[in-house]
Amino acid sequence: TAAVANGRNLIIAIDVSRSMETADVTPSRLEEARSAAYELIDALPTDKIGLMVFSGEADLVVPLTYDHVALKETLQNINREWVATGGTNFGRVLQRAMQDFERSAPDGTNALVILSDGEDTMDTSATLAKEAREKKLLVITVGIGTAAGGAIPDPNGENGLWQNAEGKHVISKL
Repeated sequence: TAAVANGRNLIIAIDVSRSMETADVTPSRLEEARSAAYELIDALPTDKIGLMVFSGEADLVVPLTYDHVALKETLQNINREWVATGGTNFGRVLQRAMQDFERSAPDGTNALVILSDGEDTMDTSATLAKEAREKKLLVITVGIGTAAGGAIPDPNGENGLWQNAEGKHVISKL
């Protein structure tokens, strides 16, 4: 009997929260994340890859697929409007990835790559991280941004910058 090799499956999760529009990396954190995702897709031509976008919620916008051309086309168009809820919730990303892998690739070698500036605005559960570990889900986080950070842009804001509820400009740091 020939051994059947389980395929490698990867979900790329891109943070589309407002802070990802910060230009402390050129032209913005989101564009840097997009470039990193393109490179990853090109480096893994035989792997099934899916695409998730997240901020306060997480949505799988491309299920696991070998169609990397369609994947890149979707990647080209993602932006902040794709997720209704603001903030950054890593727990939701883990939860959603585990559900998707369980449904479509329960026996595969599964990995989740999170491209984010790391500003977690929700209280994410350590329980989810433990569950991911138990399910042998490899989670790789890639920080996008700089330690010094930068102001978050907002075309409708004063000086073109985003302000918090107190009217102060917010500096977003990696």
